[in-house]
Amino acid sequence: MKIDYNEPIKFIGNSYVNIDYHDGQLNHAIGVNSVQVLRANRENPDEAEGTGWTYNHAPMLAFHNGKFYLEYLSNPVEEHKPPGQTLLSISKDGLHWSKPKIIFPVYKIPDGIFEYDWKKLPDNTYAVMHQRMGFYLAPNGKFLVLGNYGISPTVDQVPFGKFSIGRVVREIYPDDTFGPIYFIRYNVNTIWNESNTHYPFYTKSQDKDFIIACDLLLSNPLVTQQWAEEQGDEDDLITVKSKGNSAYYNKAFCWYKLKDGSIIGLWKWMKCAVSHDNGRTWSEVTEIPTIKHSGAKIWGQKTPDDRYALIYNPHTNNVCRWPLAIITSDDGILFDNMLCVIGDLTPKRYAGGNFKNCGFNYVRGIETNEGMGPDNAVYVAFSVNKEDIWISRIPTPVIAKTEEDIHEDFSNMQEDAWVKDWNIYSPKWAPVSISKSPDGSGKCLKLEDFDRYDYAKAERIFKEGKFVELHVKLMTLHGENGDLYIELCDGKDLQAFKIIFNCKKEIEIVHGRKKLVAMHYENNVWYDIEIVADAAKSVFDVIINGKSLSAEQIYQGQGSSMKGWYFFRPANTLEKLVFRTGAVRRNPSPDTIWGVGQDLPEAGVKCPSVTYFVKSVDIVTK
Repeated sequence: MKIDYNEPIKFIGNSYVNIDYHDGQLNHAIGVNSVQVLRANRENPDEAEGTGWTYNHAPMLAFHNGKFYLEYLSNPVEEHKPPGQTLLSISKDGLHWSKPKIIFPVYKIPDGIFEYDWKKLPDNTYAVMHQRMGFYLAPNGKFLVLGNYGISPTVDQVPFGKFSIGRVVREIYPDDTFGPIYFIRYNVNTIWNESNTHYPFYTKSQDKDFIIACDLLLSNPLVTQQWAEEQGDEDDLITVKSKGNSAYYNKAFCWYKLKDGSIIGLWKWMKCAVSHDNGRTWSEVTEIPTIKHSGAKIWGQKTPDDRYALIYNPHTNNVCRWPLAIITSDDGILFDNMLCVIGDLTPKRYAGGNFKNCGFNYVRGIETNEGMGPDNAVYVAFSVNKEDIWISRIPTPVIAKTEEDIHEDFSNMQEDAWVKDWNIYSPKWAPVSISKSPDGSGKCLKLEDFDRYDYAKAERIFKEGKFVELHVKLMTLHGENGDLYIELCDGKDLQAFKIIFNCKKEIEIVHGRKKLVAMHYENNVWYDIEIVADAAKSVFDVIINGKSLSAEQIYQGQGSSMKGWYFFRPANTLEKLVFRTGAVRRNPSPDTIWGVGQDLPEAGVKCPSVTYFVKSVDIVTK
């Protein structure tokens, strides 16, 4: 399709999100697994990265030498409030991550050297870090990691332009040790140079191949355009200027290549341009009215199935950065099929801090290899509430519907690996995995929870239908925390049916608006649960271990003569099974304001563990 330079890309779908719900009431992309890389912890820093800092943000992702690398920046409490540092975590599979290590440490600004607003910067001031790119794999094989130091004397004085010191670089060696830190670029039109900064200029390295790699990076305008905010328009490396409005205007650049070699460039606030010479010159930057997104980043890439994807928060409310959604395209120009990538949002545990937007912030895919990872999936990293770091694996092709009935016994899945065909939400302290059955009879889906403020969740999308027969076999190893919710939902996550295994060892059935105790259960016992649900009539039957649980009998035992089990909410059809170790959440809400409220009590302290094993799932729809 010929590019329209006034609107180079378009969303031609008719999906809109409802931000009263964290998933926007979008259909979910099938098989997305989301795992937490870092859970911020002020009370017990060794459970996190070791420093206990609770502002963690701007993750960058790379895949090299068969491993994933994730870089993110960190401050003690809030954005642009020093000191700042950058950390790195490494994973062989994208699922299990090393404890983050400091890759660019706290940087003290020399006393008495920097002035702003006709006054000296106070002594003992430290820099913050800000970077829009993290990794560069040079054509000569050198693997570089980068960050940018800047000055932020107040939260309103951001570390860009005259407040930027410069960009630092070091090599990541094949054994995952690091080379020395160098400056690769001082900010132009400022006082900073090799004589008054802590690290040498990269040309002083004794490694000639490292110098060549840095030179190659500096000559690549698709890389250096990502530096626009920190460097400013005065730097000749920045090819897309802001035309007097400061480089802050065209920010958070990313790009992807069309099949004819043209480059689509994307920025925050719905901005786009086209290059036909690998980023040396560009068409006029223009707004894309059909693709709604705001101050959070957008990520675009070619996908492993030879299509294209854009991943972003699909609305213009910059405070509520949820859900994280994906749209896809055959040609990289016309996009459709908006689906939810992740819509489970944890509460903000550490409330204070400027610019701590709630939601899924600053999404970024793999910077190396034009976004490609080890398999037929798209990988993206993002911060949650600007305090935790997450990664999602999105299988391709990206779909939301299946025409298959489900017969799952987990025998064909690998232990401690991505859970195929299931949508998984797996926090550090509420992990979901494939594990050995507790009785040694094969494999199970395991949901564990020792997080007082989050839950484990596993979701299976099945063939849409009005009449559903569900058979689940599960076992509990209960502690004092966490209830297991078993739900049947429609495509937009409307919960029609609920059974709850609660922490009192009761099985509750939700009947209309009431929760009724149907029976008690024991630990270390398999329970065969059969549900027959009729969406046309909004009714269901329940059989547990071969015994039919009569709504009439249970009601009479609780002072009522009503008959029949009724849906919690009516639904036209059903197509989703959910296991979740806690109730659905609605907070934070669109009315939540950053920087107010109190930290959640014992946010960094584990609670007693609860574990559930799902042995098999069979679902037939009619």
